[in-house]
Amino acid sequence: MIESKYNFYFQLQDEDEMYLVYNSFSNGLIAISRELKDKIHGKEFDIMDPDDFGELKKGGFIVSGKINEVDLIKIRYRQSQYTNSHFTFTICPTLNCNLSCSYCFETLENNLNESKVMNQKTINRIVASVDKYLENGVKNFRALWYGGEPLLHPELIEELSTKFIEICEKYKSHYSSGIITNGTLLTENIAIMLKKKRSIQYK
Repeated sequence: MIESKYNFYFQLQDEDEMYLVYNSFSNGLIAISRELKDKIHGKEFDIMDPDDFGELKKGGFIVSGKINEVDLIKIRYRQSQYTNSHFTFTICPTLNCNLSCSYCFETLENNLNESKVMNQKTINRIVASVDKYLENGVKNFRALWYGGEPLLHPELIEELSTKFIEICEKYKSHYSSGIITNGTLLTENIAIMLKKKRSIQYK
């Protein structure tokens, strides 16, 4: 076993010995101790607690040394080019953002503009479009939450996710989702909602 190339570690501000680990390949998120983090880096898999080892493997944080993750990404991309059974919808609940990064088109002066927040008419059109795609045979639907900063309006993510899950159940399609966020607005309650609505995975 080896550590995934796509692990990103973030030390928790109020917990010196705890880290959040995000895997950008599996979309997995897990909280681990400094001790477990050191074992991962040191490839000390044989002395890990079996439950910890199982969770890390399940979430894609550690993988078989025989697996080439880069090749898997290439295969995933090429498959998406030649199939109509998969559909990904990038959705911006808002174009507002709580930051003002130098490389971005957003500025603080333009933030918190209600005209940049998705309205009910747009929500209804998105839901109708997804229903139509799945009715026509799409078996794997993925929503990608984008912005702006999508976590400014978690209630929109929750509302649309609920409708997407219902549609996928109606047509027996698989639903998954991901989110592109600066992470500054992520709270425990929002993380629980995102997990429930299949936007992130964590232990």
